[in-house]
Amino acid sequence: MSTTRFRRILWLGAISIACVVGLMIYTWPSGTGEYQHTPDQRYRADAKALQRRTLTGKQIHYLEFQVESTADQTVIWQATYYPATTDEWIDYGDRSIQFIHWNDSNTAVSFTLPNQRVLTVPVP
Repeated sequence: MSTTRFRRILWLGAISIACVVGLMIYTWPSGTGEYQHTPDQRYRADAKALQRRTLTGKQIHYLEFQVESTADQTVIWQATYYPATTDEWIDYGDRSIQFIHWNDSNTAVSFTLPNQRVLTVPVP
C-alpha cells in the first residue's frame, strides 16, 4: 500500500471518529439534580432534571428518579418522566428547596414533582 493511500485512510478514519464524538457531545444529556441518603446510609435517592438535543436540534426535557442500595449500587427503582410542556419541568438544582424526603422509618422516599405533586416510592 502506498504512503499516500495510507495517509488518506488515516485521515478519513480520524475525521469519522471526530464526527461520531461530536454527535455524541451534541446529543449528550445535561442538567441538574439532587440526592439524599437515608439516615442509616443504606439507600440513596436521586432526582435529576435533564435536557438533551436531538440530531435535528429539538430540545427534550425530562426528569429522572432513582433509588439505589449504597452497599452494592443496585438500582431498586427507576423512572423517567417526560413532561408535556416545559412548564412542568422542575429545576432540581435549586439548593434552597429540598425535593427528596425520606420518611422516619427509611421505608419510603418522596419526590417533589412539578405542580406541587408528590411521588412516594416504598423501599424494601
